[in-house]
Amino acid sequence: MAIIDRRLVVMARNQADYGDGALIGRDLPFTSMLVSLLTTTEPEDADDPSDIAEITPLSREVLRQLSRGVKDEVAARELGMALRTYRRTVAHLLDLLHADSRFQAGYLAAQRNWL
Repeated sequence: MAIIDRRLVVMARNQADYGDGALIGRDLPFTSMLVSLLTTTEPEDADDPSDIAEITPLSREVLRQLSRGVKDEVAARELGMALRTYRRTVAHLLDLLHADSRFQAGYLAAQRNWL
């Protein structure tokens, strides 16, 4: 895989045969996360006790919904929450995880074993 100018992602379609072509994505929503993961030399402090203390059972369920890619309306209904409350919880979790997207938040939560 290669990321060019932090905007273009190029991946071989078949790792065993690089002559088989490539998949190319331009300005994908997760490109910044890939750049961050590939250029970070030190792992983030995943065991920060102040962060884990803020993860309630309801927050864990919201993170699970994010990691599954469920729409807000469906997730709020499944969790028995008002849509506005669900969205506020998502915004709080994105801020807590320093995530730029919902996808990245789900990934970071899984990496920190919060799910």
